[in-house]
Amino acid sequence: MPPPKRPRRLRHAVICRVKDTWQVPTVAYEVSGEYAMLRAGADGGVFAWTEALMESLLAFKRAGADAILTSAALEIAEHPSRSYATTARG
Repeated sequence: MPPPKRPRRLRHAVICRVKDTWQVPTVAYEVSGEYAMLRAGADGGVFAWTEALMESLLAFKRAGADAILTSAALEIAEHPSRSYATTARG
């Protein structure tokens, strides 16, 4: 498997660095403002809600987060496809 790409956003880079440096369980928090921006974009027809939400959260997983706290937790729990839950960094 090829090595994971380096994170492009600062918060993902921090998660990656913490995980690589200390090898401790790492939790990410998706702030409500980002949730609101994603929801507004989806409601405005700019992109599909589910795909944008999953990509946003998978970026945390690719960076190395073991868990993610998000305002979308209930929506994710009710999502019919669970394959995203097992996608993890290398």
